[in-house]
Order: sequence, then structure tokens, then C-alpha cells
Amino acid sequence: MALLCTYNFAFSQIQFGVKSFYSTSLSSATAKDYYPLDNSKKDNISFEKASPKMGIGISFFTANEKLFFMTDVQYTQSKRSFEIETTSYKDFGNNNISTYTTQEVDLRTNATIGLLHKNFKFGVGPEINFAVQRREELTTMKELSLERENPSMGANFLLGYRILKNIHIDLKYTFMFQSVSHEFYYMGVPLELKSNPKYIEVSLGFYM
Repeated sequence: MALLCTYNFAFSQIQFGVKSFYSTSLSSATAKDYYPLDNSKKDNISFEKASPKMGIGISFFTANEKLFFMTDVQYTQSKRSFEIETTSYKDFGNNNISTYTTQEVDLRTNATIGLLHKNFKFGVGPEINFAVQRREELTTMKELSLERENPSMGANFLLGYRILKNIHIDLKYTFMFQSVSHEFYYMGVPLELKSNPKYIEVSLGFYM
């Protein structure tokens, strides 16, 4: 009860809004070699790129003269591209290259707390993504399997600006802690390609 009273004293009014965003991936391409138990081939599995991520959802914002707190719940869509180069030792080193795509629908939640200077916002907070739907092609390869690790977690860093206290334009950098391939396994071993999901994001929010 004391914490609730302190919160209401610090942040007097909560605004409800609608926010949409568009983000560009900063994740770097990476690759790693994998071998089946019989060593009959080598699979070079590479993460190539992630598509721009888009989303829309609801947002809550509250502030006093110096601090602000904001939380969002958003429906997001994105894609990832992978390439697998298979070298068969049984076929005299014959190579075969295949490309695969995953399509993701996630429920994204995040919270940001920080400083408010005039109408500028400077903040940081956690990111949590819940997998809603996956359409992927990687598991058509018998050595690969999909095990959803839910949720995936990360952090966000925000620079924003308020217009007339009802329109928010935000620039955000997000970094997820898991690998770009964290939900996939090769022969029971996690497919941990050494690249993390990173995005630079622009969002527009309208608050009542």
C-alpha cells in the first residue's frame, strides 16, 4: 500500500495510447560448422539477415516533472533468413547450398523508465517477447529440430520527444540476450550462432 501511494504521488496521471513502430535489424551475419554423429558430412549453418520488424499495440505513459514511466504491449511481425551449405564426404565432397526462412509473430512487452527534460525523454528498460506463431523451413532438414524457448528477453534504450504531451516520437535501440537461432537444435545441441537480435526502431504514439 505504501509503494502504491508513493507511485501515485510520483506519477499523478496515466495516459493510454496506441503506438506503431518500424525497426531495422542490426544483427550481423554469422556461421558455424556442425557434423552428424557418423561424420558423413559437414553442415555449415549461417544466419544471413533479419527483415525489418513492424508492430502495433497499446501503450501506457505517466510522468512527473523529472521522471517518466512507459510500458507497451505490441503485436509484431518479422522474418529471418538462414543458409546451409552441406558438404557430403560420401559423394567426394559434393556441396549443396539451401536457403531457409522463418516467419515470426510475437507478442512484445516492454517497459521504459527514465528522465524527462522539457519534452525530451531518455530511458532504459527490459524487453520480453512471447512467441505466438512460427512458420519455418529449417526443420525440413532431419538433423534440425525446433524447441520454443519462451519468452525471449532483452533491453531497450530510448530517446524520445513529446509533442503537445499527446504525440510521442521515439527512437529506440533494442538488444535481445538470446542468439538469433536460440530456438533451434542440431542433433539435440543448441544451434547457438554468435549473433544476437538487435534493432534500431522508430515509433509513433498517440495518447489520450
